[in-house]
Amino acid sequence: MEILLERTDDEHMLNASELCTILDQEYGISTDRRTIYTEMEILDKFGLDIQQKKGKCPGYYIGVREFELPELKLLVDAVQSSKFITEKKSKELIQKLEKLCCKSDADMLSKYVFIVNRPKTENETVYYNVDYIHRVPVSVSTQFFGWLTGIGSGMRIVGPEEVRQQYKEYLQDVIQNY
Repeated sequence: MEILLERTDDEHMLNASELCTILDQEYGISTDRRTIYTEMEILDKFGLDIQQKKGKCPGYYIGVREFELPELKLLVDAVQSSKFITEKKSKELIQKLEKLCCKSDADMLSKYVFIVNRPKTENETVYYNVDYIHRVPVSVSTQFFGWLTGIGSGMRIVGPEEVRQQYKEYLQDVIQNY
């Protein structure tokens, strides 16, 4: 399965003999073509989209994948343009995304990636803080806090008085800290 996922697509196929050779030379597994045929049927039954081309150049390849190449390019671009992900973590994430497509597409994806002076954080903890923020339980309250009114660019709290005072103290505290 790994061999098919990494090395095949509709333009790059492997026939049973080639699969036998790869299994023998790279994995030390000796097998014959009949076993390959049986394995392809089993993988297909388990939901892997195994396609078989017949004719002059027969072979097997993975048809539909979890992500299409344009989707992976979009994800790579999002990782690259994210300012809160370090350059090192960006490279790691892109390498993981490359594993979701075949080698030829991964090579194309690598060529698509270009890092040219994009602003990136140096702080690795920011990446993990995002996960923490998403795990924090969020509570929604229907409690009334105050009446807001505004015309133009100004906004002010007009009531109740207790809320106005608390907000004023909060803003003064913020100003003192910055």
